[in-house]
Amino acid sequence: RIIKWYFLGMQRAWPRELLPLQLLLLHGLTFQKRGAIQKARSFFSKIVQIWKKYITEKDLFGGTTDQPIDEYYYHEAIQHVSEIKNFFENEFGPDNIITAESYLTFGLICLKTGDFNSCVENLQKSLMVF
Repeated sequence: RIIKWYFLGMQRAWPRELLPLQLLLLHGLTFQKRGAIQKARSFFSKIVQIWKKYITEKDLFGGTTDQPIDEYYYHEAIQHVSEIKNFFENEFGPDNIITAESYLTFGLICLKTGDFNSCVENLQKSLMVF
């Protein structure tokens, strides 16, 4: 599934800022399967940071991008950041700052896709930790 996502993603024109996500996810999942939790955490954390930065700086309030982002990428982001969020909850607990970052980013992605209930729920979870 990971390799399929990687090669399908290569066929689409990803915005320049989001290109590293594919490789980061691949590496993070590889380390997770090998039991290297801290290395997986590093890769997953970077994915969360990139999405948060992209949404808040480029796409939240009509920011400018080199190319507009297709809704497809946000639906991919929901799937992947959800898995990362679950990983952080299981490995580090719901009150950890890294988990809160994933709640915040997931909430922003939900906002962009129109899932306002999940958006509010995840933003509230992140605020409880921060």
